[in-house]
Amino acid sequence: MKNFTQKTFGIVTSLALVFGPFIALAPSASAASYVNIAVPSNTSLTGGLLLFYTLDGTKFSTTTVTDMSGNGKTGTPSVARSAVAAAAAQGQQAYTTAQSTSWTAPAGVTSVSVVCVGGGGSWGSYDDGETLYIRSAGGGALAYANNITVVPGNAYDVVVGNHAPSNGGVGNPGGASSFNVTTCKANGGGSGSNTSSATHGLGGTVVYGTGGSGGNGEQTGLMSAGGAGGYSGNGGAGGNATGGNGSGGGGGGGAYAGGIGRAGGGVGILGEGTSGAGGTSGTPDGGGGSGGGTGGNGNNIYGGAPKYGDLAAVGAVRIIWGTSRSFPSTNTGDMSTVEGVAGVATTTAPLKTTGKIGQAIKFDGITASTTVGNVSSSVKSVAFWAKVATSTTQQNIIDLNGSGANIEIVNGVVTANGFTSPTIYVDGAVTSTLNNTNWHHVVITTGTNVNASNVSLGVASSTYFGGSLDDLRIYNKALSASEVRRLYGLGN
Repeated sequence: MKNFTQKTFGIVTSLALVFGPFIALAPSASAASYVNIAVPSNTSLTGGLLLFYTLDGTKFSTTTVTDMSGNGKTGTPSVARSAVAAAAAQGQQAYTTAQSTSWTAPAGVTSVSVVCVGGGGSWGSYDDGETLYIRSAGGGALAYANNITVVPGNAYDVVVGNHAPSNGGVGNPGGASSFNVTTCKANGGGSGSNTSSATHGLGGTVVYGTGGSGGNGEQTGLMSAGGAGGYSGNGGAGGNATGGNGSGGGGGGGAYAGGIGRAGGGVGILGEGTSGAGGTSGTPDGGGGSGGGTGGNGNNIYGGAPKYGDLAAVGAVRIIWGTSRSFPSTNTGDMSTVEGVAGVATTTAPLKTTGKIGQAIKFDGITASTTVGNVSSSVKSVAFWAKVATSTTQQNIIDLNGSGANIEIVNGVVTANGFTSPTIYVDGAVTSTLNNTNWHHVVITTGTNVNASNVSLGVASSTYFGGSLDDLRIYNKALSASEVRRLYGLGN
């Protein structure tokens, strides 16, 4: 024992420094009694240690976190895949002339929605030497498909169906329109025959995707043409005094007037709108649906079948991309073009950073974490230094078993889920408040064993920790208040 003398308020006392679990203050002969102040020894802070990560020097690398407790509970940092997010690209591309071409996905575009309209069929005719018989045609179908995955820079096939003009009385079906061959496809309308059999064209059908069939040509010899298909219904059929109304945004069917059957209405490609009305004696051409044109000589945009002597409407393909855009009618109109920027991924493990005691581990709050695995089924204390990077609204710091036992910060309060009657310390005092981005020492103790069978750092319940962690210790005993203060003191 070493004896020291100090003067305090005029009273001479002896300070006896005793190495062990406490320091005994021994008075001089004039003192009345002993005062014992318990101070944990180094042994009490290492006793019961199940895991100890100092994270200093070579004890932490991008592949390994070394356990200093002697129990070999090595941690394995995960690979963090942070990225500069892709800019939200927005735009559209329409193809409205008959063609076979390709569309290349712009930078930042990974998903598109597409509408395809088949071309209208053409009329046929048969002359028996006395009478010329006209056979009516069917309207083209409309098909759409949403959320089609594409790769920026890759090319995708686009086909726009032709209006298939009649040739010397021989009718031809309208051409099919498609995107990426089997992703979205709408057949063109059927043609009228050029034989003695009174065969009139049927409406085109949806091959791939969702949508509506084209309207049939009038089937009893009155030559009225069918309208283009709609987004959620079919085109109207050609009729006698009155053509059929389109449905689901489709074009109306033509009526018979003035000694001739009239054209079916087309359909627009900006998304579902009002359906086209069927033709009447006063307005014999079928009305356009969803902004499409009224039946007429090749201008009934898009997919309508013609009257005798006219051309049918060609098909169309339109591609749209951007946030929350989908057919039949969600933000499907033309929108300003926004150039996309491809995301730039970086692959890193949790980073080394300046800690509260030497060096710490820094988590990105996105995907970085460290897997520890099974530590013990008899955990009663967890202690660590933590520094939140940005917000204390929701930070899941440590997961003990993947089954509900975890430590998190919620709205500035430390929460110990899965601990029975826990005592929570922040900076050496019994409190759970942690509401800023400074370094803070956190200790959770309980008298009931917690199963730490699958420990992870930096993540719990798929929510990641954005911040730094230092001097992590897990014990199989409930630390006393004085031991907690001693641990806190090591960082100060």
